[in-house]
Amino acid sequence: MLDLGHPHTQHIFRASAIQDRIRVHIRHIKEGAEPADCARRFEDIAQRIIPELHQLNRDHFGSSAGITRHLEEIALAATQQDVELCGRLFHAMADGMGDNNFGTWAI
Repeated sequence: MLDLGHPHTQHIFRASAIQDRIRVHIRHIKEGAEPADCARRFEDIAQRIIPELHQLNRDHFGSSAGITRHLEEIALAATQQDVELCGRLFHAMADGMGDNNFGTWAI
């Protein structure tokens, strides 16, 4: 359970809000969005959302190597427009426990 008094709590909530944007994109792609919309959504994940999470990692999570690795893998899958891989990698990071994520699983 998330400790609301912990100094990282506000950053975990911020990470969760950013990750929710990825969830929405993945869901729409899987639901059969038009090819141009899918391409735009993949590009948004790789070019805008992942960089925001990298910045959050640098600023508030000590540039965690595990988080960096997960983000790079997700960005690569998005660049390759592989929704299944992108979804698996994203959910492993966002919903998994351990030190290789932002801790959003605790919300």
